[in-house]
Amino acid sequence: LPCLRPQDFQPGAGSGIMPYLRALAAVPNVAFVSKQTRRDYKERIMHGHGRHGPVISLGYDGLGIAHQQFTPARRHYLALGTIERRKNLVAVLEAFAGLWANGCEAELTIIGRLLDSGDREAEWLERLRNEPRLHYLGHADDKTLREALATTRAIISVSKQEGFGLVPVEALHAGIPVIVWPQIPSIVDLPSTGQIRLAAPTAPAIAEAVRSLQDNATAARLWQEAAGFPSRLWSDFARDIAAWAEAMPLPGARE
Repeated sequence: LPCLRPQDFQPGAGSGIMPYLRALAAVPNVAFVSKQTRRDYKERIMHGHGRHGPVISLGYDGLGIAHQQFTPARRHYLALGTIERRKNLVAVLEAFAGLWANGCEAELTIIGRLLDSGDREAEWLERLRNEPRLHYLGHADDKTLREALATTRAIISVSKQEGFGLVPVEALHAGIPVIVWPQIPSIVDLPSTGQIRLAAPTAPAIAEAVRSLQDNATAARLWQEAAGFPSRLWSDFARDIAAWAEAMPLPGARE
């Protein structure tokens, strides 16, 4: 992403990965975690040359928490992940600032490390630091994350660029609905159950989704849908990787 979409990173961020890209071009067998990464590899890294292997999705069970249940007491919306331009947190903060100005009691919890490319996000966090309905926890440990998930009504995942995007599928695997930008590679080809899919990842669209989820009946319906979201485990990923590797011909093997 720093190489292909430099506008979302600090100047020069892509230069450090050039040795990796040169090495990648020499690897004969390549698998991918999403259709988007395979497309980028084929069209922008290899320019139509090279061997293109299968797409093997990552697992959804990485949060390691019990399946969650809805109660009206869940008041928090959670934005989870590194804080940088491509994650689009500014739109989330703008949305909640407008909601709070109009008396909405929804609370926003943010968990993630602030990176150098999150300059506007840092400005917004400073602007809202006295807002009691905003909870910025920084780079939290697993215990803090589990505690936050226990009070989460929905997770907001509106990143503009991802190689895969674990957050929405991990949330749904745990039974938690998501407000999501549906072009995230992990989610784009999956059923829309348990999700409010935004037509655009903008502050007004996010605010409207939060307003709808503040209704307990709407929230309960989405939670019921999320409970039936298709499951994929990291053990499934491991088996698929093993099957792919075992199917490769051994170097120098006779036909």
